[in-house]
Amino acid sequence: MAADADARWRLHLEGGGYDVTVEGTWVLLAHLGTLGGWPQP
Repeated sequence: MAADADARWRLHLEGGGYDVTVEGTWVLLAHLGTLGGWPQP
């Protein structure tokens, strides 16, 4: 099942002294993941 590119998602990251919540479109969060070197879902 593919996500709608305009769907709003929230991503909560914590660890290494960080506790951050990022919210945006699915495409934006996927792009941030590629910059961070995260594996694709």
